[in-house]
Amino acid sequence: MNSSIFKSSIFSTLALSLVLLMYVSCEGPEGPAGPAGAQGPAGAQGPAGAQGPTGTQGPQGPVGIANVIHSDWVTATWVLGSDSDNTYRHRFENSSFTEQVVSKDLILIYMKDRPASGEVYRVPRTVYHENQMIYDLLMGVSAGRVSVIQNRFSAIDPLLEPNVLLAEAQFRYVVVPAALSGRVGLPDLDDYESVCQILGIEP
Repeated sequence: MNSSIFKSSIFSTLALSLVLLMYVSCEGPEGPAGPAGAQGPAGAQGPAGAQGPTGTQGPQGPVGIANVIHSDWVTATWVLGSDSDNTYRHRFENSSFTEQVVSKDLILIYMKDRPASGEVYRVPRTVYHENQMIYDLLMGVSAGRVSVIQNRFSAIDPLLEPNVLLAEAQFRYVVVPAALSGRVGLPDLDDYESVCQILGIEP
């Protein structure tokens, strides 16, 4: 009886081993990974974070100068006035000189006695020679025109010959709109370099 049980046990063990061997032999190599699945829907947006601290204030930007009108330096062309033999005029013609401009805006005229001069003066200007007034320069404005008026007072020759006095003089105008002139903090208007710097104009 024991012999039969022993034989049956051996047979069962061999049969199980054979089944396992066949299962292992039939299993193939691992296949490639399948394609990724479709992306799922986005989740709900999270709550907003706390507001950060206020940053420091930046420096003040430059004053806008888009509406400032100015000319280049122009050598004067003196024309004898009709009212006096001692009055000469140089005129700037510009359609930008509207009634609004000439009545409300700040109009500045600067001059140099000659192109290479480093001295710049503002009109009006009076010039003396040995305590004697030689001439003064005034500014006249009207719609479409700004004039430099030269009045001569001395009989010294040859200074009063036409176009000899200030023959090389150069002038330029600067027009600052009324809405801007109160905001830019212009310095002494006789300080030509500072005026140009504040208005962003090439001297």
